[in-house]
Amino acid sequence: MQKQSKNTKHAKKRFIELIDLRRNLPIGLTIGVLISGFAYFYRINELMGPNLDTRGNPTLFFLLALVLAFCIAILIVFILGIRSLLKSIKTESI
Repeated sequence: MQKQSKNTKHAKKRFIELIDLRRNLPIGLTIGVLISGFAYFYRINELMGPNLDTRGNPTLFFLLALVLAFCIAILIVFILGIRSLLKSIKTESI
């Protein structure tokens, strides 16, 4: 049982190395925060004129922008991780 646990830990560590998580996570978070920050700035400052929808307030939209930032970050990390995984598989098989 102990042997299987060590193999599982090693496999997880190797997988994280293959998808290059330490490099991709800051990239994804930066892109997500920039896009959601722009969306928040665009909405709050009413760049295209006044907003006709009066249901929302800036605090609610800020929370929505945070959700958008993390969703975009996860998507970017996933895409970059798949790219890194394919690249590492390609170089190991040659």
